[in-house]
Amino acid sequence: MIDYQRRFGDKFQYWFGSHRCLAFCRLEHAQAIFSDRHTFEQSPLFLPNFDLLCPNGIVMLTGAKWKRHVRVLLPMLKRAKIVGHLAMITQCTDRFIDRYLHAGQIHRDLHAACQSLTMNVIGLIGFDCDFDANVDSPVKKAFLDFIFHGTLLMITPWVPRWLGKIYLRYNRKYQRAYQLVHKLAEKLVKEEQNKQSEIENERPKTLIASLVSSLNEEANDEDISSGLNHAEIFD
Repeated sequence: MIDYQRRFGDKFQYWFGSHRCLAFCRLEHAQAIFSDRHTFEQSPLFLPNFDLLCPNGIVMLTGAKWKRHVRVLLPMLKRAKIVGHLAMITQCTDRFIDRYLHAGQIHRDLHAACQSLTMNVIGLIGFDCDFDANVDSPVKKAFLDFIFHGTLLMITPWVPRWLGKIYLRYNRKYQRAYQLVHKLAEKLVKEEQNKQSEIENERPKTLIASLVSSLNEEANDEDISSGLNHAEIFD
């Protein structure tokens, strides 16, 4: 990279296959980009093809749409919203340590183990499903299939987008996983909406409650406080 900087200067571009990439070599360039991230498009090599899986994922957004999503998501990460789940997260972590981390052993499969821990936390918080207790749960299988096919696309950035779309569209395992996870998410949203209708004028206390309270099918980028629609909440 230093050789390229000497030849082409502090800012230059290059092509990685069909992807046009920009290189910034100075510290102030990085500071400007990361302090104002939402005005810059993500590199095609950052989570390649991720938008085929989650087109409304916040890591892919810029501009007014990014601001609208952040307005909903940032308050959800405040301490008050996380504290209610700490006991559950601690329980999952303790179980992970007891099961996988043993003194005197060489741990060669920590990637899969950490992935399992993350899935257990998401399953308990988001879907009230203990994946460790329900090893053969259809929900767990759906999550594993979704992650597998999504990761496969992201580690093959040279695959044309049209081919990636066809792969996901006609892959039966991925489609089954997507539909099951989507149905569970819809069920969760409806249950939370029923709870909120019974308890009026009470501020959301959990991550899921905060997300559902922002639901608005008429959400648009012109009004950054208009919330998120169903598709955006799912992503």
